[in-house]
Amino acid sequence: MNEAILSELAQRVGWTLVHSVWQFAIIAVLLGVVLGFLRGRSPHLRYGLMLIALLAMVAVPTTTLFVVGTGETVSGEFATNDTVEFGVDARPVVAAGREPSGVTLTFIPDGMRRSADEFDESPSNIALLAGLMISVPNLVRPWMNVIVAVWLCGIVVLSIRLLVGWRATRRLRVSGQSPVTEQLTAITSRVAEKLGVHRSIEVCQSSMVDVPTVIGWLKPLVLLPVSAISGLSSEQLEAVIAHELAHVRRHDYLVNVFQVLMETVFFYHPAVWWTSHLMRVEREACCDDIAVQMTGDGVRYARLLVWLEEARGPSTPMTLSMSADGGSLSNRIARIVGSRSKTTGIGPLAIAAILIFVTGMGCYLVADVGKSTAQETASQDADALRDWMTRAVELEEWGRLSQLAREMAEAGEYHEALDWLSKAPLGKSRDGKLDPKFYYRVVAEICETALEHDRLDFAMGVLDRLNDREKLPEVLRNFPPRQGDVRIAIMTHHLSKGQIDQAFGFLEAQPEGTRPSIVDKAVGRAAGNGHGNHVEAFWLRLTDPKVLRICEHELAYSYYRLHEPDKIWRFAGEIAKARPEDVLAEVRVRDMAMHKYALMSWQEFEQRLPGYRTKVAQLADDDRTRYEKKLALDAAYGKHYDLSVELSTGVPLLLETNSMFMDLGGTDRHPVLYSITELHKQNRIEQALAIARLVEDETVKLASLSRLADLVGFGDGLADHQGIFERIIAQLTGCGLFRAQFDG
Repeated sequence: MNEAILSELAQRVGWTLVHSVWQFAIIAVLLGVVLGFLRGRSPHLRYGLMLIALLAMVAVPTTTLFVVGTGETVSGEFATNDTVEFGVDARPVVAAGREPSGVTLTFIPDGMRRSADEFDESPSNIALLAGLMISVPNLVRPWMNVIVAVWLCGIVVLSIRLLVGWRATRRLRVSGQSPVTEQLTAITSRVAEKLGVHRSIEVCQSSMVDVPTVIGWLKPLVLLPVSAISGLSSEQLEAVIAHELAHVRRHDYLVNVFQVLMETVFFYHPAVWWTSHLMRVEREACCDDIAVQMTGDGVRYARLLVWLEEARGPSTPMTLSMSADGGSLSNRIARIVGSRSKTTGIGPLAIAAILIFVTGMGCYLVADVGKSTAQETASQDADALRDWMTRAVELEEWGRLSQLAREMAEAGEYHEALDWLSKAPLGKSRDGKLDPKFYYRVVAEICETALEHDRLDFAMGVLDRLNDREKLPEVLRNFPPRQGDVRIAIMTHHLSKGQIDQAFGFLEAQPEGTRPSIVDKAVGRAAGNGHGNHVEAFWLRLTDPKVLRICEHELAYSYYRLHEPDKIWRFAGEIAKARPEDVLAEVRVRDMAMHKYALMSWQEFEQRLPGYRTKVAQLADDDRTRYEKKLALDAAYGKHYDLSVELSTGVPLLLETNSMFMDLGGTDRHPVLYSITELHKQNRIEQALAIARLVEDETVKLASLSRLADLVGFGDGLADHQGIFERIIAQLTGCGLFRAQFDG
């Protein structure tokens, strides 16, 4: 049995490899034609097309593996065809002046039979095609096991190459490294911020590389040769770092690993190697463009490439088997400094249209074929669910019954799901009954499922029954109804569909006390699912101050969770237009945007900071201090500690709110203390002491120095920072408040 399975698997793999020869060739030819049309266009577009081609070389053989037979059907229809055509003049092609000897028998498959007249017109072509269709599978089949064996041996050999390259890369990460200067670290941070690279980037000087190199994906490491650090200016180093971090931003290391795996598995096909080589060339071109865009001078960047090439020592083979090969240096320089000729071609929009059309047709055919099957499966699932639910009722498994009721609703039987659920007795779960709160939660989930299929009538009918105690089942009349979840589901449905009038009318029809909770949940769900524009249209219709504030907060917070600070900032502008006198509402929303900008895009944070501070200054004292403190913390979260100290000038250690004092002395509360704690974690004690010196408020300064002394004075690090600790103590004892307390 196992031998038969292995034999069939080997045949399938073998035929997949055979078919991949012509399949990959077609993909490569199509890629070459498209690239010919796009010569001179953006390398990013060309690189994307190459990646699509390489992914197609994965998808096509995978599909072939499951679709193709073992080869028996291909040749069997010829071998088992007992029909022998004695065609008139059906003779094979012979050399001029010679006649065939004997009688010629031609085996013709059923699908290729023609009339006698057609045979008379082209007998030799028919015989040749039929013979070819018979001979090719028969010729390949005996060698199928050999093909698979050679393929496996090739993978083993190429895997050794892969392993050697991996070990070389690993050796680069752990050997021959030395730290770089703070100036270079600052350059790296600045370039990473401009490129939008938010991951932690480590930069080291390495004696084992002769060109700048980046390795790793989860923890990228930029390695710079000694020549790159000692012989380059700050601007040139910035260009080098920009090129390497461009690889990180584009996830090139991960794609390169994919290419190496493709080269290992499909080592036998030149199309794979050709496509992979082109990708490496275009990858370097993409990163060159990013570096030139940052430096603003293509000629100087080209000179930098020449200088780096001249500074290289003799390269060692297999130093980085997984590193990118940028192709000819002369071609790269010519592309950077040369003028690109205008080309005519089908263009990216036409290519995208073709891909969308093909994908859409495929999805349509798959959906059309599976439609009837899905209906039959749903009917069978409903019958099986009824059997399981009958058993759940007999065994009094009410939790299991509620889960089955959900599945029944997913099968489209909403009313039946409620009928089955009503068979469960309600009460305390420890008494073997179904908790009423849980019951109503399941009812709401059934309504949500119905609303997903636009069955608003069903959900409204359920809500009507819950509002009228007389319409409730007998089992529910002894418990207070809970309509809240159903109301939220209906409201979410209206907002998601953009039915603003219906949503507003539905909200007005609900009891006034329930409206804030309905809006709170429904707005968050609708906006979180990408329907924030519908929610904004609904927000414009609201007049109740409490409901309005809740809607604004939930909409802004939904944008915050979706990492879309631009939408938060724009929405705050809409609030300012609608209610220019309500500055607090505007600041409340802009505060979320500033926090997200500090974490995602510091440039946007700095750009919007002056206008935001102007808005905060218009608030009352308590609100102003609170938002100044939050803004200073945002700067600290963005690792701009000097700015955090500047912004926290008016933030005391104690905030008076509602006749109570809030202690901001904790490390996670006052911005200065938070900054000092974070700098200590990064072992940047000198900068932490400098931060404490910048503080003007004597109380905050005393708390900051005390915090720093406490952090440095305890633990194993005191011996390494004895001198700094003594300076901290000197600063601490020099504070006026400290001396006053000591003298007292």
